[in-house]
Amino acid sequence: MLKSLAFFTVIILFSTITFSQNQPLLLYASINIDGSKIAFSYQGDIWTVSSSGGKAERLTEHEGIETYSVWSPDGGKVAFNSERFGNSDIYVVDANGGIPLRLTYHSAGDNISSWSNSGKIYFTTRRNYNSLEWSAEIYATSPDGGTPERVLDAFGFDPAESPDGRFIAFTKGDCRIPREEYRGSANRDIWLYDTKTKTYIQLTDFMGNDYSPEWGSENTLYYISASSGRYNVHKLTIDANGEKQNESAVTTFMEDGVRNFSISGDGSKIVLEKDMNLYTINSNGTNLKKLSIDVASDYKLDPYEWKTLTSKASEFAISPNEKYIALAVRGDIFVTQNDKD
Repeated sequence: MLKSLAFFTVIILFSTITFSQNQPLLLYASINIDGSKIAFSYQGDIWTVSSSGGKAERLTEHEGIETYSVWSPDGGKVAFNSERFGNSDIYVVDANGGIPLRLTYHSAGDNISSWSNSGKIYFTTRRNYNSLEWSAEIYATSPDGGTPERVLDAFGFDPAESPDGRFIAFTKGDCRIPREEYRGSANRDIWLYDTKTKTYIQLTDFMGNDYSPEWGSENTLYYISASSGRYNVHKLTIDANGEKQNESAVTTFMEDGVRNFSISGDGSKIVLEKDMNLYTINSNGTNLKKLSIDVASDYKLDPYEWKTLTSKASEFAISPNEKYIALAVRGDIFVTQNDKD
């Protein structure tokens, strides 16, 4: 291991920019109530675009990384995660743009999940029990601000309140999502909390991962499952007491699975993230469409950064022709030309 460098290394860092003529990597898409608009994360900001594709408009602009977003029930606002103050907090902004309102302030990360018809913004956090439990705690806050409150005694992820407010769907289990082929006792399953009877109901029992429940109607839940061998969108129906009735697959991808999805408030359309693209599909599994989205923009930050590094190199490798050396410095890889002088 190298303890120090005997020479000064001057390096140019290039920020990763995808120009509009190439296919951009768009992440964490969400769709509004009538399925007409989509919000997504690109270059660490939130953008919006028509659900048919076209030119996207930047909704936020900040050097902090902004990722997951959810639409308000009326489509007039967007809540999102941002790291503007170092860790992930929740903000809300008008769907046409403006100065966001900060909703959470805790030093633990807060990760947004859903915005209910009752007006609550649900999120997960590890504020109190991180030393005891692997799973997160489920909280809710008002879009107008105020003190968040813990809404369930159970631990879990992905909370979503049913349209009529009776049930809260959530995910239990601690297997990492990238383990698509995992089968075992740490798998994730979909559960319901019945606010009327104060009881919990397990809806899925597949030994792999089922996660990310979203309501299409008062008796229909959509979620991601690996039961086909790849992550696909599934749906199930429940009766008036929350008991599962039927279950079926909405998508049947066999090569690249679904990473994230969102269903419109009226239950008609789904936007999903797969391979290097965003797609829309009807909630009944018909009319799959790959979206062509233009996110032409200037550089968010200066694309060049000059640094002089004299120490902290932890690893190195010399090129086959001995003209270059690659260095690992503080978690980044740099290449410099060898200079015998």
